[in-house]
Amino acid sequence: MAPLTFRIIDSRHKHVPLWLGVLRWSIFASIVFAPGLLAESDAMQWTGFVVILGGMLIALLGGTNEKLTIKQARLRLDEIEAKTST
Repeated sequence: MAPLTFRIIDSRHKHVPLWLGVLRWSIFASIVFAPGLLAESDAMQWTGFVVILGGMLIALLGGTNEKLTIKQARLRLDEIEAKTST
């Protein structure tokens, strides 16, 4: 049997609905690509593509998938509780 792992979600990690994430990325992509399309500039379109790839990379690296054992979860909860009680 695999050991139990826990994920603690506090106020810093809010769940964003999928539709809202897609909408945000669509708006961002249109803002970045639109000037290049309007000016018919390949360089501006490629720059927009690179910016979007960089944004995706930052989003992927910025996510937290920290899994904790029972002991680690208790310690983390104690830390969070100590911060909020001060």
